[in-house]
Amino acid sequence: MKHITYETGLKCKRCGNLIRTFDRNNHRVLCQECGAHVMDYIGGMRGEVTENARIVTLKVTHKFFHDVYEEVT
Repeated sequence: MKHITYETGLKCKRCGNLIRTFDRNNHRVLCQECGAHVMDYIGGMRGEVTENARIVTLKVTHKFFHDVYEEVT
């Protein structure tokens, strides 16, 4: 059984890694694959995306015990 949702995320321009969630306690968000600075998080619900990333729509397929992420074009 699978369940599909669409969510907003970030895509790293350097390595192509898709980022769906991040730690909101950190002020600087880094890509987990290449370490590029992708976003500055300024408390509350406000964040600024840097030139190393872009905002994308993600298709998240929830299968049994893992999630599959795909960029929607």
